[in-house]
Amino acid sequence: MISFDFAMGMEYKEVTYHDTEVLDADGNVVLDDAGAPVMEKSDDIASKEKVEGDFDWGLALRYYPKDNLFLEGTMATGTGDDPDISLGAGVSLELAFDGKLWFEPMIKLNMPGEEYGKASQSTLGLAWQFRYTF
Repeated sequence: MISFDFAMGMEYKEVTYHDTEVLDADGNVVLDDAGAPVMEKSDDIASKEKVEGDFDWGLALRYYPKDNLFLEGTMATGTGDDPDISLGAGVSLELAFDGKLWFEPMIKLNMPGEEYGKASQSTLGLAWQFRYTF
């Protein structure tokens, strides 16, 4: 089985607020336990930035070696320089509508295309999906 997916995000505005020091009743700056000033967001807008929309696409290949057992691999554009890749293995279980609605639990390894930080961490876990065929 071969599948394609497309996702389009619309543009939006991101608002940044000023941070101000918290003052006590006498007008003194309130300090936290470490001696740093306690800060709060003010109602004053520091800036508004327009964030462009994005367009992502993906490709998945699935192979059924025996009955309803499957192996799959997916590749999709993401926020990193490299594509997001995932590998999975699971089973397709028929639910309803004469074989048109399926429940598919699987074990999945996700490898994001991000280079650094928490978003770059690979994950291995359980996943599930519903699939409707026409």
